[in-house]
Amino acid sequence: MKNKLFILCGPRAIGGTYLIEKIVGEYPRVFREISSTTTRPPRPNNPNDARHYRFLTKNGFIARHENGEFLEYDFHQNDYYGTRVSDLENVLCASHGIMKMTPKGACTIANSVGLHFQSFVIFLEPQNDDILVRNMNRRFGTAKTKEQYKNELLRAYDFLFEMKRLLVPDYTIAMTGTSQDVKFLKAFMRGESIALD
Repeated sequence: MKNKLFILCGPRAIGGTYLIEKIVGEYPRVFREISSTTTRPPRPNNPNDARHYRFLTKNGFIARHENGEFLEYDFHQNDYYGTRVSDLENVLCASHGIMKMTPKGACTIANSVGLHFQSFVIFLEPQNDDILVRNMNRRFGTAKTKEQYKNELLRAYDFLFEMKRLLVPDYTIAMTGTSQDVKFLKAFMRGESIALD
């Protein structure tokens, strides 16, 4: 398969969805998003959530996993996340793919032998703590207490630690929360012979 898979791996509220929306929005003939399947509930007041995720019950997810429908899966923050083989194949048959993934999921794909596509793991790290705090404020607003924000930050740093423990990235973006992040991603893609112009 000539098309390539770009895996974005970063903690919650780092800006992965923003990057995907920018790339797919600007280059719809070149890139399509591969939706993750999850058992977490849809986020309230977020109509775009269903564009990025397929939602299943835990029993439904487990049944599909036992049926061999997932290339990779992970149990993360009390919910399952996974990539269905059919979703991946459907996108990569028509275009390059881009998606977010947990460190364990990205590691599974990066270390898989016999896949018919080339994949790249791109780490998304905050340039500094303020980036994560600002993004979390945007996402959660006043819906979380100070203690909940602190726990979210701790989970983000646990995610970053796990990411670095399991994987060696093909590229790292020090996320600033600006259009510069998109420029860095495009530069890497062009370096991998993706025609974006």
